[in-house]
Amino acid sequence: MKTVLRSCFLYALLVFIVLLLSSIGCKDDSTQPKTPTLTNFLIREFRASDTTFIPIDTQKAGTGFNITVTARDQNNDTLKSYTGTAIISVTGSASFLPETTDVFEDGWASQSILIADTGKFTITARQTGGSHTGTSNEFHVVPSSGLSQSFPTNEIASGRTKQKLIASKKQIE
Repeated sequence: MKTVLRSCFLYALLVFIVLLLSSIGCKDDSTQPKTPTLTNFLIREFRASDTTFIPIDTQKAGTGFNITVTARDQNNDTLKSYTGTAIISVTGSASFLPETTDVFEDGWASQSILIADTGKFTITARQTGGSHTGTSNEFHVVPSSGLSQSFPTNEIASGRTKQKLIASKKQIE
């Protein structure tokens, strides 16, 4: 008999505690929607001729091309609230000093890149002052037929393209 009474008492106490906690706002937050936070960056080439964002394709040495860097949240959705900057670097044999993007607007920033060397490359964006990164697909830079260096003339998103001239090690020496 004592066991039954003790079990009933413990059950009633447990129900009371659950009701008390729920009335003062102590709820399980695991089912609540999470606030989107920056987790990574997506880097794509922007082609103004058909306004598409694609993986970076083969480029010509000494000819600039536009990229977009998109801030993404834990669901890989564009994080439109991100207004920081990112440091752009290039892996491969290029002499490329890290450059900082303009401030992101609506979750993205654009940058014009020029690589004077040939070879295989990737572009990485790292959150300024943070640790979140994103790396582009690997792409090739092939020799151009001429020696002139030019940047894309298209300015995307009302002039938000930032242009940088990147020199080759061979040209500096």
